Amino acid sequence: LADLYHHLHHNNNGGVVDALKAMGFASKRMDEDYMCIFATQLFDRNVVDGGLLSLNDFERQRGEKVRKIPRKYMLTCRVSLLLR
Repeated sequence: LADLYHHLHHNNNGGVVDALKAMGFASKRMDEDYMCIFATQLFDRNVVDGGLLSLNDFERQRGEKVRKIPRKYMLTCRVSLLLR
């Protein structure tokens, strides 16, 4: 999780994707741009207006979807979203 925040802070897309993979996240195609937007939306700041509902629309447009979110990171995601 610390690596993910480090890479998000430094806009290192490859590092973000590597950190997500190491954390156990998986998506349909593991598209780097999508995974970076997903991670930023869930853990850092809003990049898709309207939060997760708009993220679903974004997923449909890109033909991409997260398939696995590890349980041990669910609370962190929820707290990050709620604090905004």
